[in-house]
Amino acid sequence: CGRLPNLEMNRKEKKPAGTDELMKQARAAWDEFDFDEAERLFKLVGAQGCAEAFYQLGKLYYYDADEAKAPAFYRRAANMGHARAAYHLGNLYMDAECGLKKDMAKAAKWWRVAAKADIPEAQVNLGVSYQDAEGVQQDYSKAAYWYSRAAGQGKPEGIHNLGNLYRKGLGVPQDDRKAFELYKAAAKCGVANAQFSMGLAYADGRGTRKNMKLAALWYERAAAQGQEQACCNLSNMYLDGEAVQKDVRKGMELCRKAVEQGEPNAQCNLARYHQRGKHVRRDIKRALELYRLAARQNQEVALFRLGELYEIGRHVPKSVSRALYYYRRASKFGGEDAQRRLGDLYRTGKGVKKNLKTAFMWYKRAAEHDDADEDSLFSLGRAYWHGEGVAQDQALAKRLIRKAAKAGCKAAQRFLAARGLR
Repeated sequence: CGRLPNLEMNRKEKKPAGTDELMKQARAAWDEFDFDEAERLFKLVGAQGCAEAFYQLGKLYYYDADEAKAPAFYRRAANMGHARAAYHLGNLYMDAECGLKKDMAKAAKWWRVAAKADIPEAQVNLGVSYQDAEGVQQDYSKAAYWYSRAAGQGKPEGIHNLGNLYRKGLGVPQDDRKAFELYKAAAKCGVANAQFSMGLAYADGRGTRKNMKLAALWYERAAAQGQEQACCNLSNMYLDGEAVQKDVRKGMELCRKAVEQGEPNAQCNLARYHQRGKHVRRDIKRALELYRLAARQNQEVALFRLGELYEIGRHVPKSVSRALYYYRRASKFGGEDAQRRLGDLYRTGKGVKKNLKTAFMWYKRAAEHDDADEDSLFSLGRAYWHGEGVAQDQALAKRLIRKAAKAGCKAAQRFLAARGLR
């Protein structure tokens, strides 16, 4: 910040005090909760064009004084090139704090200023903005660039987020092994999300050999930090006794912990337990409440369950139109069961105008899933066999139906047996 041309006498030592000394006195006053004196000294230094003083004033107002004044001082410091001030100003716009309206475009603008000055937290935030299209146009390559910049400075969150891009092949070549190595580096730094990702990698065998015991170990570490997805997955393992000693009490504790944090999969699981009276007392009202909470977050199983309940009129007034609404929402998020059920409704004309072409479309979408189940394969095969909504192709139909039968679909087995097919 340089030296002050106009000097103030040090109150204790009665000698001229320079900028650095005044900043030291201001911080000391702040530490002693003498906010008025800290404010006076920071302003005195700021008047001489010191960006750091304006930044400290922004922090003082934000944490201990009049927070509505914080943005103005952060902005003054940022406009003078203070990178940390720019980063904090971006955060205020993101969180709609200190009287500012939420504005992700302005948040990204200030994070970019800080990111270019190598503030790693800003680089991570800017990467998230590009990944999620918040305040900027979605650009996975730019997200990867900023995560890489942060990772290069050892920022664990940047390392983890870069791993996510490699796992999904977004902005970088898809590489499970690279993702796993990045997760491991971030997890060793104690990042809960990275520890969860390690658990998931071991559970799915992506980038490493499948190992459910190691999956449980990493879930445990993440759950100990309150990571809600880890709590949910670990809950399932304790309830099923998978790679851990079965412990229903602990499993339900973890499930409720995840639900309290709004984890949609846990909400759906607890809803199912209340609906069936499994592990907890049967409580249909609570089950519906939890299904709806999960559905608001587009949890596809919860959306499908609500569709089922409305279709058959169980626990709720029967309404095929409401069922269609939930099935369509579930299908948008990859719900195979919902897609197949939509096919069934349009094929039979139950509660909706019969339309075999639309039925075929839904059966085809359901069967196109990489891990499509046998019922979806049979439904599509049956459509090809009868030429329902599509040109008849019995050779293709037999291949699909035989595959479904081999996977254990009873309807497919009966279909083949009735026609003397193997």
